[in-house]
Parts: sequence; structure tokens; C-alpha cells
Amino acid sequence: MHLLPRGYPHSVSAWYLPFASWHALSATASSAAGVLAMQSMLYAVGVGSGSVALAGAVNWVLKDGIGQLGGMLFASRTATGFDSNPQRWRLISAVALDVACCLEVATAAVPALFLPLAAVANIGKNVAWLSASATRASMHQSASNTGALADVTAKSGSQSMAASTLGTGVGIILSPIVGTDPATIAPAFLLLSCVHIGALLQSMRHVALRSLNESRLEAALQTTAGTAPPHQCQVLAPEAVLNPSTQSWSSIMTLKVPTVTVNAPLPSLPVVLQGLVSSTWSASPASTSAGHAVHVSTSAPTSICVAHGHYTVLVDSGKGAWTWLAHDAPADASLTAYLHALLLLRCEATSLQQLQTYNNVLLEEGIRSVEQQLQGAGWNTAQPLLEPLQRQSLLQGLASAVRTAVNK
Repeated sequence: MHLLPRGYPHSVSAWYLPFASWHALSATASSAAGVLAMQSMLYAVGVGSGSVALAGAVNWVLKDGIGQLGGMLFASRTATGFDSNPQRWRLISAVALDVACCLEVATAAVPALFLPLAAVANIGKNVAWLSASATRASMHQSASNTGALADVTAKSGSQSMAASTLGTGVGIILSPIVGTDPATIAPAFLLLSCVHIGALLQSMRHVALRSLNESRLEAALQTTAGTAPPHQCQVLAPEAVLNPSTQSWSSIMTLKVPTVTVNAPLPSLPVVLQGLVSSTWSASPASTSAGHAVHVSTSAPTSICVAHGHYTVLVDSGKGAWTWLAHDAPADASLTAYLHALLLLRCEATSLQQLQTYNNVLLEEGIRSVEQQLQGAGWNTAQPLLEPLQRQSLLQGLASAVRTAVNK
């Protein structure tokens, strides 16, 4: 039990063991591949031939420095998304690591290009390590049933060290077998890389995150539609939304455009809707008995705009929904606003009056009821991860950091 959290299996989710088992296999293969990559770089700088020159030592130091700079730039440019989409980032980190190791293997074939190849490889490694470490917390938090995040994290570290040690042993055994020829090292490396990525994918498919981002929130409420009272909707638990049958490489890696746009620039909306939002903002919610202002547009008869508390919601039925948060809005206001907009958009009202009636139900009790159902199903509603749509894509951050580091 030295490798499992205290109180296992009751202290963690049911998916924890298959997740940790596949992750350990992935780490073992990655460590073995790393040994072969290191062997290639050592031969590239002359280790084994007795000709390690000062230039080789300087190149080794330079590639480490450039790699650390690239990792630092990547972290500064890509600070969001790790908590919201940890599985995607974890897979990206694995791909980045294997690409980096592949470049290290290539240094044995072209020793003259050791510095550029090894420097770019080290950037990839730093990006991979930063991404992998940044994604652990949210997955471990979702795995823990007791809130003992430190214990789960510590045991995960022990599992990784054990797997790394085993992988290093496998790499040492393979090293004399494959020899120093890149033509024999490459097939062994590619095989280990496939095991690494494949096992990690299986591990990520078992993760059932409890945090709510746009796609997970919409999937949890996928049965909510029509004009039925919101408190009668069915809310799916994390394990029902996220499991091996619903998660694949494409579903994890694909960036899904959310149904509701958060904090969209007002000029990006049609002129009619801009006017509707502006007129609603100008109304003081505090001056109304219900604490909110509702405006509709005669020019856009399917549109309704609601200013309520710390947020404003705009819904144009059949076309889209938007939310805006006040600067002093509490952390959970983004979830309330998103639910308000999503439920209004899904309401199959046949008239604007029916839509307004449904909105009144939401404001009175419907949204709070759905939030309580989400919490009861096991979702973390206290810290929703609902971000603006105007964000950098996943691979743009990596590419930008690499370009900047290479240019420097």
C-alpha cells in the first residue's frame, strides 16, 4: 500500500486504479525511451570515443539554458487552460516530450547539428514537464473523495519514481542491444514512444473530472431542453459524462466551441443586439423590485436581455447566447450566468412571452435548483472554469514559445 493513497479504495474514486496503472506503464515506457535518447546525445558529443572536447561541453550547457528559457516563455504565454482541460494538456505534454526525445535521438545521426537539435529538444522537454506538472492538481483533486490532495499527490510521485526506476532499468537493458547506430535506436525508440502515448491515452480516458468547464457543464445538462421546469431536468454525474466509452483521443484533443460566449466584445454583436444590451445595462437592477432588469427588442423579437446582480445575459433564440460579468462578481457568478443563458437558449419557447415567463422561473428558483443538482451529482460548483472564448489555442502557445526562444 506504499504506492496507494491512505484509505484506498474508499478514499479515492473508482477510476483511480486504472488511471494510475496505465499512467505507470506510460511513465515506464517514457523513461526507457529517455535512456535511448540520452545515449544518442552522449555519442553525438563524443562520449565513448574518447574525444569529448570543450566545445561539446559548452554545447551541452547551452542547450540546457536555451531549453529553460523556452519553458519559461511557454509558461508565461500559456497560463490558462491547465485546470480547465488537464487531460488535453497532459497528452500534449507527452507528445512534446516524445518529439523532443526524437530530436535527441537524431543528434547521433547528425552530430554537427547537435546544438540546434538538442536546444529545441530541451525546449520541448521543459514545455512537457511544465504542462504535466500543471495538470496534476486538478486530476488528483477530482480523484480524492476525502479532500486529501497532498496524500494523493505524494503517492502519485511515488508511483512515478517507481515507474521511472523500472523504465531506466529497461532502457539500460535495451542500450547494448540496440547499440550506437541511429538506424537501430530509432525503431526501439518509436516502439517505446507508442507505448508511452497509448498507455497515457488509456489513463486519461478513465479520468472523471469534477470541475466544470463549458463542455462538461453542457454535457451534464444535455437532457435539459424544452419548457419543462428546470428543477425537473436530469443532471448527469461526472462518471456518466466522462468515462472510457465517452472519451477518446479526438474528444479529448478537440477544442469545442461553447454554446454560450463569455465576455464577448460588444462591437462583435449585430447592431440590434448591441442596442438591446446597452439599454439593459443602462437600467439599474437595484431599482426593480426583483433586483433585475429585462429588456426585449421589437427589431429582434426572439431576443431577450437580462441584467441580474453581477451579470448580464443576452439570448437570441436559435442563434446564440452571451454573458458578461461585473468586475466585482464572485467566483460562482460565472456558473450562474452560464446556466441562465444556456437554459434560456435551450428553452423551446414558441413566443417571446413564453420565453419571459421561463426567465422568471429561472430567476425565482430554477437556476439555484440546477446548481444544487449539479453539486449533489458530484460536480464542483464553487470554482467553475468558464473562460472567455477569446483565448489562445493550445498549440499556438507551444509554437509561439518555441519561435520566440529560437529567435532569441
